[in-house]
Amino acid sequence: LKHAVVVDSDINVYDLGEVEWAIATRFQASEDLLVIENVRGSTLDSSANQETGLTSKMGIDATKPLSKPREKFEKAKIPANKRVEELVRKLRAFSGV
Repeated sequence: LKHAVVVDSDINVYDLGEVEWAIATRFQASEDLLVIENVRGSTLDSSANQETGLTSKMGIDATKPLSKPREKFEKAKIPANKRVEELVRKLRAFSGV
């Protein structure tokens, strides 16, 4: 394992879009990045030093910062558009889906 990302419980770890969103909105590289250099890697890792087998590993803290108001890091809720919902319902009814 070379990369690990830590997220809050409001992020679905099985949805890469949500994980990427957490990184994009909650992560600051200057504060939330951990790099560990010169550690044993896998022989299957072609990016590792081929002579020593050593590599670097990385941890990303994409959790809500404790030093800032947590409500600023909530996922945006986009209000439903009744017209779009009605069109989708009609299209589904028309197509039999």
